[in-house]
Amino acid sequence: MYSGFLHYKEDSRIKGVILNRLSPMMYGRMKEMIEVQTGIKVYGYVPVMKDCALESRYLGLKLPKERKDTEDKLTRLGEQILKSVDIAGLLELAEKMHRSCRKKKTQGYTSENGRKFRKCTV
Repeated sequence: MYSGFLHYKEDSRIKGVILNRLSPMMYGRMKEMIEVQTGIKVYGYVPVMKDCALESRYLGLKLPKERKDTEDKLTRLGEQILKSVDIAGLLELAEKMHRSCRKKKTQGYTSENGRKFRKCTV
């Protein structure tokens, strides 16, 4: 799947990935394989956490006020992410991209809803 995203556009600008719903046992092998085959850094993983699944119904996800345990689930997910994702590495990447973008020319764009933003072509 990651390969499809990388090759969908010639310059996908994907610099790293976080693997989702992966067992800790598989993480080491998958990380090495992805980094060797693509040159893209793997910043960590989020394991399957059945007790943190967000319930859905036929029209989509249930709203937070319809569930009593949302805050607890999000807290557990956050604690897991702190253990298994390289947050410092992601912040370093964000800073690097920000510095790179500031050095390059940017173009102004207006979205369909009228919101203005600048796009950097790193």
